Parts: sequence; C-alpha cells; structure tokens
Amino acid sequence: MDYLCSVKFFTRLQAGSAVFHSKQYKRVSRRNTFTVAYRLEGSPSLEYGQIEIFFKAPVGSRTSCGAVLRPLSRANQCICKQHEVLGRPVSHIIALHHPHRNLFIIVPLENIIDVCVYMAFSDSGVHYAAHFPNHLERD
Repeated sequence: MDYLCSVKFFTRLQAGSAVFHSKQYKRVSRRNTFTVAYRLEGSPSLEYGQIEIFFKAPVGSRTSCGAVLRPLSRANQCICKQHEVLGRPVSHIIALHHPHRNLFIIVPLENIIDVCVYMAFSDSGVHYAAHFPNHLERD
C-alpha cells in the first residue's frame, strides 16, 4: 500500500439492493447483519465470517476494496440429515464454531455472497448461520 493514511474505512456497504454492515456499525441493534457467506479465491465452497470493517485502499494505480472478516469454521455436525416432511437435507443452516478471536482475513467485496442469520446459544459451543430463503420480503 502506498500510504496507510490513504486507506479509507467504512462501516456500511450497499451493493445493489443488498446492504452489508460491519460489527462497527452501531445503528442496527436488533439483528446481526455482519455475518456473511463468502468465497475464497479459486474455491467453489462457501465460507462464513463476520465483517469487522470495510476498506478502500490505493494499490499502485488502482483501488482495492474489501472487508476484514473474522472467519467462522464449520462444526462437524448438521441440523438434520433429512427433513421429515420435505425428504431433503437441511442445507441452508450451517453449524459453526465461535468466531476466532485473533484471526482476521481480507476478502474482496465481490467475493461476499450473502448476509446470513447468525444464531448463538449460551448453552452450546456450536453456533449457526442460516441463508435467507429469499431477499424479497421485508420486516
């Protein structure tokens, strides 16, 4: 990076109709809007993490935009292997471990796929991220 002081930090991002927030964004208090699904470069599988902050930085003659994320590693369990009524696996709810305290990664904005619902329970070490069935309905 040319100069650290030329890096701009942001707490909120709108990409099309999707709005992403970082943990630093304080105006949303009723829900977690910083847990996201993303793809690592060259990987077809989805990863999960929590956005700490967005940034925009000059890199040579171009500008690089991304997010600093705390990754959430997958737990070795699932909600249920087969839904009783639908007869299909429940693949939209993912079991995850608690976010890593001291591990951060940088993800390009174009690799952030979706905002997820994050569910943590005080009596369990396993947390969950769920994909919305659609993004058309609103509160």
